[in-house]
Amino acid sequence: MTIRSLAWALLFVAGFAPAAAFAQDLPDTRDLERIGLVNGWWARAVVDSKQDEIEYLQSDEQVVLAQSRQGLFTAFRADTGRVLWSVLLGGPLYRAFPAAMNESEVIVALGLNMFSLDKTTGETRWTLRLPGHPSCSPELDANQVYIGTTDGSVYAYSLRSIRELYGERKLPGYSHMAQVWRYKTPEAINTILSNGTVVNFTSNGGTLYGVDAREKSLRYQIETSNRIRTPMGRNQNAVFLPTTDGRMTGLSLDTGRVRWEFTAGTEILRRPRAIGNHVFVAPARMAMFCLESETGGEIWRQPVATEFAAASDDRVYAYDAVGKLLVLDAATGRVTGAVPMRHFKVHFGNELTDRIIVASTDGLVATFHEQGRAQPIFHRNPDRRPLSPDMAPDEPAAEAPATN
Repeated sequence: MTIRSLAWALLFVAGFAPAAAFAQDLPDTRDLERIGLVNGWWARAVVDSKQDEIEYLQSDEQVVLAQSRQGLFTAFRADTGRVLWSVLLGGPLYRAFPAAMNESEVIVALGLNMFSLDKTTGETRWTLRLPGHPSCSPELDANQVYIGTTDGSVYAYSLRSIRELYGERKLPGYSHMAQVWRYKTPEAINTILSNGTVVNFTSNGGTLYGVDAREKSLRYQIETSNRIRTPMGRNQNAVFLPTTDGRMTGLSLDTGRVRWEFTAGTEILRRPRAIGNHVFVAPARMAMFCLESETGGEIWRQPVATEFAAASDDRVYAYDAVGKLLVLDAATGRVTGAVPMRHFKVHFGNELTDRIIVASTDGLVATFHEQGRAQPIFHRNPDRRPLSPDMAPDEPAAEAPATN
């Protein structure tokens, strides 16, 4: 069976799954209303639940992307939940890292290939052949795409050159011609962040590198106190670097200057999330902390919370260890409400908007927001506007045609 026909078959099966079977897994409307929330939308991702499951959720202001273990990707409009497209890229032998997105593309690193999909249609924009096996998710800025590999290399590719080569039908054979630079480190790369000027990346051994995005020249290199396993967090001008000894360091994104160090006591296993002047971090078996991003000072800690979910102007949302969604007072961290969410085991830590985005492993994707907030709050990019709203259906929208 071809990739296209398999995706079509899964869409056909999903289309006939009873909607009520999915809807009954949503939190009770009265329970949501009691804590001031409503269900924004719910929809079904394409997944064969007998042998596959949803592994990752990604989102920006425009698109929510559900990604299965076997490489099925389903994209939804972030405002209405309408299914935009679904694509099968992987398989049982090849697992992809979480996808990356910019304004127009979804980038997926899989096996020895990197794929660009049109964010609106799912059509393949280009395919790049990689010189080594990826070790982390891709990273994008306005001009380049970056990938780290298991041999400790970071590769930068020109997006303009990639598009020109693809238009000339020279990809993936001439992928090397789009390469701008390669930076070699001793150990595998686990996170890359770029602001278009400086590219920051970390190695498993505990080193942070900052290199010039265009010229590859090393701006700074920082040896940390221990190994690095958890991806870095970031805001507009800083990175937040956790190490396996339970510490997190706040550094200037451009210069690498150490601003502060926070000692958690236990290892931080989830990426720190930053909104405005606050950083949210949840050490293992400890608590969730809200820190001041400029100084690292503790604003509050909440012992029951274990994972950041989203935030609005006066509320922070988090999960506890048994699957409840907690409502926290943004100023004090005090728990003011809770609702069961045990069925939704896949979470997206949303630092871009105030939407709570979750999925079940069998393909139910849902969003929640505060009553009276039909339009989302844009934290990181307040100048962006949502797509013109459609009327969200009571039943999930018909699945879009699969593409390969």
